[in-house]
Amino acid sequence: MKILGDSVGIVLPDMTNPYFMEIARAIQHRCFQEGYHLLFVDAEESADKEKEAIKFLLEKRIEALILAGVGQQPGANSAAQRHGHSRHSRRSPILEPEA
Repeated sequence: MKILGDSVGIVLPDMTNPYFMEIARAIQHRCFQEGYHLLFVDAEESADKEKEAIKFLLEKRIEALILAGVGQQPGANSAAQRHGHSRHSRRSPILEPEA
């Protein structure tokens, strides 16, 4: 398996939504300034696709994972927790907006 040590992953709930793409573009710009590549994965508003995306990106040994979360509601478990991952138990930190 190829290790992408200079990469950051981002899972978006819907890449066709201009709101998420504006945020992703700003993140990509910052990653580029810092010497990182950004890997985008579109969950297509599906919790199952989100789970697979998280697994895929963590297997690639990215430096960090950014999640917007499909169907995230205030007080709900984070996307990482819903899919059996802890924000702090992995080599790659998982960053999620606070609900």
